[in-house]
Formats: sequence, C-alpha cells, structure tokens
Amino acid sequence: MSKSIISLMRLANHEQVTIYLIEQQLKCRRFFDDLESIGLGPYDSEPNLDHLILKNVELDDGADKTYLRYSKILDKHSKQMDLEFGAIQRQAVKMYNELTTLKKQKTGKRK
Repeated sequence: MSKSIISLMRLANHEQVTIYLIEQQLKCRRFFDDLESIGLGPYDSEPNLDHLILKNVELDDGADKTYLRYSKILDKHSKQMDLEFGAIQRQAVKMYNELTTLKKQKTGKRK
C-alpha cells in the first residue's frame, strides 16, 4: 500500500501559514508604497490579505478600531523592513508577535 503525496509532505502549521501571509502582505505594502512615493499610484489592484491575516490571528471582530490598529502595525513593519529575505521574515515574525499581543490585550479587556 503506497502513501499519498500529502502524507509524505510536511504541512505547515497555522502559525507558519499566518507568518507567510504577513510576509506577502508586507512585501505588497512596501512595493505599492514605494510606487506611490515616486508618483505612480495608488492602485486598485493592490493585493490585500488583511482580512485573512486578521482572521488567522483571531482579530476579525469587524471593528474599525481593530483594523486601524492592524494597519498601523503593518505600516510600521513595512517601513522598517530591509528588502532581503531574512529581514522580511524577521519583520513578519515581529508583526505576528505584535498582533498576538494585541489579541491578548483585547481578550483580557473582555473578561
């Protein structure tokens, strides 16, 4: 009996998938911000993974305040990021940690 290809692959865990999504969103934000800074843009076709990221870190409460806080965090990390693979990944992990801290703060206030 042969094993399926899925059982042979090492699947990423939830945290790794979320960090990957954050990496992609950071790169997109940085790219489109850089285009806009030289006078090209804004673009309606900018990819947006915000909702998926918020859902993965369980911050998808639909509140404007939450989204604005998320957006500030994303802006901060995209501006701090060097355009080299390791730096992008480090910023994504920092952002993930900041979002999980925000989630803990929000759940602590509800109790």
